[in-house]
Amino acid sequence: VEYALSCVGGQAKVLIDVVVGISTGVIGGLWYKYVEKCCLSAIFLGTLYWFFYGTAFVIGLLEIIAGELETGVTRFVAVSVKTFVLSLGASLGLMLSLSSGASGTWEQSENEHCNADFTKGQWWRIPIYLLCSVGVLGQYRLQIDRYWCALIVQLVAYEVQYQVFNGLAQGHTLDHLDTASSNIMGCAGGVISACVLSWVINISRKFYCARLLQNNKSENTRL
Repeated sequence: VEYALSCVGGQAKVLIDVVVGISTGVIGGLWYKYVEKCCLSAIFLGTLYWFFYGTAFVIGLLEIIAGELETGVTRFVAVSVKTFVLSLGASLGLMLSLSSGASGTWEQSENEHCNADFTKGQWWRIPIYLLCSVGVLGQYRLQIDRYWCALIVQLVAYEVQYQVFNGLAQGHTLDHLDTASSNIMGCAGGVISACVLSWVINISRKFYCARLLQNNKSENTRL
């Protein structure tokens, strides 16, 4: 769909978000109704994720933090609107395929077919997460030679978030403090690991350059 509208060009590109969202909702609804019951939210998020404007969202936030409010707010609002259009299109597509039973079907899918704990205790939990992380890095167009650094940071943040959430899940089932605390600790863990990794790489690069160029005897020592 995206390729077809891009080939048409002109004003047709404006319809990409709407058409992609509607087609995702229609296909997901028809599959759930006629083929097999499944978790609709997982299908929608897994498909629409590739059309979310993650890079522009991060750049908008960085511009706002840096004081470039005009460009930052403009970019942030534009990304928010485009994401809303994608989500709205998916909702409309689900309504078109299931008519009046869309709301009930969605609730049934969430309650009966969406198991958030399906990775608990599974050996493939971390490999699957790393594979998904590679997809994220591809969307952000990160240089391939830096994937290993990013994967380390992502894995540390994920493990911290996962362990904190499981540790607090039993005592905070109603106030959602387990979710908020795990997200905060996951972010903190990712930042700390990135700082430590950056420090180690800088020290190693400094030592390597000193040994290679032989220009500073005080730095040209063994670690």
